[in-house]
Amino acid sequence: MYLIRKYLHANVTIAGLVYPLTTKKLITQLGFNRAVQSVAGITSVTALLSFFLAVPNPSQPLTKPDNGWRSLDAWVDKHAFRRRSYLFFVIAISLMFFGFYAIFFNLEEVCTFTIWTICLVES
Repeated sequence: MYLIRKYLHANVTIAGLVYPLTTKKLITQLGFNRAVQSVAGITSVTALLSFFLAVPNPSQPLTKPDNGWRSLDAWVDKHAFRRRSYLFFVIAISLMFFGFYAIFFNLEEVCTFTIWTICLVES
């Protein structure tokens, strides 16, 4: 079991390289639509494999929520937000992600604007 976990952790970091490279290669060969569909299929197959092959740690006790799995308490720990340090941590991480991903959504517009500005200034 240790061997499976060791390879699982190694494959997680490799997937961050393999999926973008695969997508880039498939876009040039198949086009954008088919490339995205192919990578989605590969991701679905690997996710299903991990879903069926992953085994929980037997030494951890299985705790079931008092109000059932459909209650909000089963998924959100409201008591954790009473600690100010954790609350500020969650707020900081959320703001960091908002600031981090905003550039990706506006990158094309920023690059286009910058290129046109440089071209107009030079001419």
